[in-house]
Amino acid sequence: MKHKAPYKIFIILLTVVLVAGSLLWVNYAINRQAVKKVVNVSNTEFNREHFNYIITDTFINLLQKAYGAGITVTTEQNRLKVTLSNSGAITRDFFNGNDKVLAHGLDDFGFKIDYSKNENKIDAIFVIKDGAVPVPNDVMIKLIDKTYNR
Repeated sequence: MKHKAPYKIFIILLTVVLVAGSLLWVNYAINRQAVKKVVNVSNTEFNREHFNYIITDTFINLLQKAYGAGITVTTEQNRLKVTLSNSGAITRDFFNGNDKVLAHGLDDFGFKIDYSKNENKIDAIFVIKDGAVPVPNDVMIKLIDKTYNR
């Protein structure tokens, strides 16, 4: 009887290790598939998932912190007009180099960004709705980068 006790303990421990290992493997496999699905998602068109509404004053503050004297911001009626000029390579950075942002007019999503490569200038209009403006994520990425990485 004494000799069977170590075998029972070994079999119980082996069973626990196998069950725990199997659970960890299943959890890893499920998470790995979820990560693959997220990575493989490709958005071919700019849509509502690619912009957020930002409070107008906050957006203006971020613009002024990020671009300083190179940016002019004015408000007319329900529109926020932004002009960025003579800023070199920073001008294209305004929209994170994503040309899909430039392809839309005011009626599409509530903003219009015009980039003039020859004049090195950005002219943007954002429609103010309920005290907020729709800002493309690509614009916000650069604003946050320039504001908080100084």
